[in-house]
Amino acid sequence: MEKHFVDLTTLSPYFDLEKSYWSQGMNDAISVGAAQYICTGAMVLSYYRFMYGTLINETMFEDHGVELPYDKVESNEWTIAYQRSIIETFCDAEVDQDPAANYGFIVNHNNIGVDVYLSSLKVPLIAKDENNMFVAKTDRERTITAMQEICKLIYDTRGTLRVGSKGNDSEQQDLAKKFSEGQAAMVHLRLMELEGEYLRQMEDIFGIVPMPMLNSEQGGYYTTAHDQISVVGVPNTRKEAAELEMIGAFLDLMGYYSATEVTPQYYEVCLKGRYFENPRAQDMLDILTKGLYIDPGVVYHNLLGEPLGAWRGWVASKQTGVGSSITILERNMRSHIDKKVNVKFEKIAG
Repeated sequence: MEKHFVDLTTLSPYFDLEKSYWSQGMNDAISVGAAQYICTGAMVLSYYRFMYGTLINETMFEDHGVELPYDKVESNEWTIAYQRSIIETFCDAEVDQDPAANYGFIVNHNNIGVDVYLSSLKVPLIAKDENNMFVAKTDRERTITAMQEICKLIYDTRGTLRVGSKGNDSEQQDLAKKFSEGQAAMVHLRLMELEGEYLRQMEDIFGIVPMPMLNSEQGGYYTTAHDQISVVGVPNTRKEAAELEMIGAFLDLMGYYSATEVTPQYYEVCLKGRYFENPRAQDMLDILTKGLYIDPGVVYHNLLGEPLGAWRGWVASKQTGVGSSITILERNMRSHIDKKVNVKFEKIAG
């Protein structure tokens, strides 16, 4: 917003943000007006590492006679309601929230573990107007439905174990450890956890699928990336046109070869684990990673009254009746958008 970066849409004739190796979901979220100043995609390692997916313990599914969800994913039936319907089958806890028991699903319910649902259930905070400028546009009905489904999954389903935050996202390791010990059939984790000691040493066969949809009519699977994801920008240091053309050509080639050469090696080497015994794992990873979408309300979280914090609070407190809270949140974001976001981008463009 302080004009430190070059507009990538005019960077170079050799650079095209619409190429498949740049995240189209992120392009939609962070472009503004006729310009875009940062991007991300295959050339950025954290683009993959900080995405969330659903890990499934295939051994537990087989032992309990539960169908692996790969076909459900491909037929657009992998929904939060379907996930909830199979969770109790795996649970042997005699009392609620027994950390020593086996569970169908384990989840962090009061910190970064719930961030992903904003994207995966397509709950809107900020949209674009006809000029591609930001506008506050919540969907009251969809948000309430999503909150109800999340709370049913996390709080009202026998077979879901909640793992609270202890600071510094350390609960993610607790989730990975319990899953790796064969005590949970499903867990939502960042892909970076696949590189850790727990999952690399896991004895059970496990697989990966996208985050579930709100319903089959959603039209696609989406995920988010933790806010430490890296982006690419070109410093606005008065470069000549020839320099910008060269930089654009370099970025295009870097993106292309990252997608065609590096990404397959990352899947094979860095994430290699027992889930690759299933030939469908590659397809599942492709569906997952192509579905990255981060709402602009999350991107500009600190400028917009911290809507992500409100979302976390709703889930943590099992607040299904969020109608009035949504109204207040939208009004607050609308004020901040006009005063702190759009006006600054318009000033740059002007």
